[in-house]
Amino acid sequence: MTEFAYSGLGVNPHYGTPLSPWDRERGHIPGGSTSGGAVAVADAMIPAALGTDTGGSCRIPAAFCGIVGFRPTQKRVSLSGVFPLAPSLDSVGPLANSASCCAALDSLLSGGQGADEPPAALAGLTIGVIEGYVDEGLDAAVGRRSPQR
Repeated sequence: MTEFAYSGLGVNPHYGTPLSPWDRERGHIPGGSTSGGAVAVADAMIPAALGTDTGGSCRIPAAFCGIVGFRPTQKRVSLSGVFPLAPSLDSVGPLANSASCCAALDSLLSGGQGADEPPAALAGLTIGVIEGYVDEGLDAAVGRRSPQR
């Protein structure tokens, strides 16, 4: 992992940087700070990993490595045994290969029985699409993959 959990890139100059599973020949960074945990999950070395997330240390490596990770609500999971970067912001979060696995691990970490949440009904769901500033300069290939408006 990144030294002192202090980087969104996932580099470790002291012990080597684990490479994202995407195009290892080119050496893509894994995102950080839970870089090693995310790579280990993506490579099926472990079923899940834990990280502390202050500014993206679970979410960024999950995105860079093609797995699932999230930052639970602050104080949902005890910080006992954690040396937090920012005690008022840190959360302990799971990384795994599916949202269901993350939900079960989050349940255990927060004192539950490890049950996954039942899926919500999608009927009547409305999704907003922000246009304007956020899509200025959007790459044409990405724009073609966007939902029809």
